[in-house]
Amino acid sequence: MKKGLIPVLLLTAGLLISCGKKEDFIVEEPKVYAIDSGKEQGEANEGDTGDGKEEPVPEGGTNTGYREAYEEISRQCELEEGGDLQYNLIDVDGNEIPELAAVKNGYYASLYTYDNGKVYNLMDRWAYGAMGNSGYEYCPGKNSLRNYNTDYAGAILYTTYMTIGSQHTIDTVAEIVTYNFDDANGNGIPDEEEEGSMGYYSVSYINGAEASNEECAAYKAGEYEYIQGVMSGDELRAKLREQN
Repeated sequence: MKKGLIPVLLLTAGLLISCGKKEDFIVEEPKVYAIDSGKEQGEANEGDTGDGKEEPVPEGGTNTGYREAYEEISRQCELEEGGDLQYNLIDVDGNEIPELAAVKNGYYASLYTYDNGKVYNLMDRWAYGAMGNSGYEYCPGKNSLRNYNTDYAGAILYTTYMTIGSQHTIDTVAEIVTYNFDDANGNGIPDEEEEGSMGYYSVSYINGAEASNEECAAYKAGEYEYIQGVMSGDELRAKLREQN
């Protein structure tokens, strides 16, 4: 395979096209929800700028305040997106406080985390279910997320490893692109004369540099599970109240 700029260009194109939303793997300031449980729903909050980035989250102990906060977030989600969402409480980062997943299964996923009286929106309706994107995975308690995308019926595989960063954002750890065919002419696509090599040839690049199987596998933190919804809003709120 000819080397050069092709792997880098293909990786960039894969992340912008295959993932459905180009912003999925770009670090941005997270939406922050600082809800005061002592206020009536809809009452204005002191310091609320009205720009939609801050919404009313209850104060509380570090390990318990998330319960009321996630209840309120689930209600807001239902007001904005209707009753199609399903929810789950999952442990992504292993800090004893679960993350809240709000998912329209097969279409998109949102993810929230709680820290010191505030809820941070880590994933805001990240799309999947098309263009070879089967969803977003996490390794329980290991602060490692993973996403696969494919192109040309699996001839090119994109693997992205991510983590929850210190600023409550999803940060990319590594971007791996794997060619499952011999790109003899170096144009980055499986041409007719190269299709016979599919399944018999494989080479991977990490951030544009050729990498061994061992180097690629080093990013795997353990067994991964898909982020998906398993409860209705009412079931979620009942579960949170049972934990009190």
